[in-house]
Amino acid sequence: MRLPKKENIYITGKTDPVHRHYHPVISYFMNKRLTGALALMGEKKASRMLDIGYGGGVFLPELSTRCEELYGVDIHDNIDKVQTMLSKEGVTAKLSYGDVTKLPFQDSYFDRVVCISVLEFVEDLDKAFSEIARVIKPGGDVVIGFPVVSLLTDAAFFMIGINSRKAHPVDQNDILKAAAKHLTIEKLKTFPAGLPMKMSLFAHARLIRNND
Repeated sequence: MRLPKKENIYITGKTDPVHRHYHPVISYFMNKRLTGALALMGEKKASRMLDIGYGGGVFLPELSTRCEELYGVDIHDNIDKVQTMLSKEGVTAKLSYGDVTKLPFQDSYFDRVVCISVLEFVEDLDKAFSEIARVIKPGGDVVIGFPVVSLLTDAAFFMIGINSRKAHPVDQNDILKAAAKHLTIEKLKTFPAGLPMKMSLFAHARLIRNND
């Protein structure tokens, strides 16, 4: 997986974990969030791909190799900083300001949407998935990733100074229930692999918008 060079990254805010992708220990778990999403994408290259909540842009260089046109949307106002990083990396992406519950794109614009470590912060999940379903083409796929609320994740987040149950207003059950209202859940995977959801650290799902 291609990550930006450490010297090129920019931390966009207090909750941006981009620097943890370069930590000698924590990076293993951080990068599993990304490689798990890649595994669900398969080998097919997308025409237009959207990364919702791109943060510091750590995933964008890899995603750029898997599509013809790459877009990113986030609620922070450091687009120019991330664009500078991408320029140094030789990556082209169209970045814009926007919220997952009000995406600034026309209907059926993308054939793939990626949303990693975002939905656990969203209280109005129904609106979020309604918007995701709106901008994805019929037959297009959505790859999401989210931490699992469990005693294991409580301990993991505690070690990096985060109270996960206070930081995240929703859990995996809320996310999957809302997703199923608007999209078809085609595949669901947990990390570590093979563990039941309630004992996992993280989960990924591949969702499909059915043909109208």
